[in-house]
Amino acid sequence: MQGREFQTSPRLAIAGIKVEIEGVTQARVSDTRVNVTFVDFAGKRVRLPGRVGQSLTELAADHKLDMLEAPCNGGGTPSAVYHKKQDFWEPKFGQGTMCHGCHVIVPQDKWAAMPAVDGHEEERLEDYPFPEDLAVTSRMGCQIKLTKDMDGMVCYVPDNPVYESF
Repeated sequence: MQGREFQTSPRLAIAGIKVEIEGVTQARVSDTRVNVTFVDFAGKRVRLPGRVGQSLTELAADHKLDMLEAPCNGGGTPSAVYHKKQDFWEPKFGQGTMCHGCHVIVPQDKWAAMPAVDGHEEERLEDYPFPEDLAVTSRMGCQIKLTKDMDGMVCYVPDNPVYESF
């Protein structure tokens, strides 16, 4: 099959060749892409393309964005994941959030799209060294997995503590 390119054309339809399978929704790149804008404490704005299922810290790390650091690499995985359709929590046995480095403030209009705050994340927010930077919508970026509902989200990144080593 060298030298041949896959093409979808009216000729394929005339020949009776179907590219799509009935009853199966074909995944599109646009279905898995999410754009997020990060705004740091100095007002610098950076818009990044991400993937559904990726955390905010993974998105920042993939693009080498230094304004959102996660020295603990998210502490593993969230300790539990909520499945909306089946209405249950699945334990993940990760260590959860271990530092404050990925503190973000998410917009109120995207709050409903966020996963619930778990115990580890709540503890990190309570222990945050700069309480004046906390907001009602403060979250740890490592615990926010991107969904299509978050497309276009603007996250504010306060001036986080500096970690020399973890």
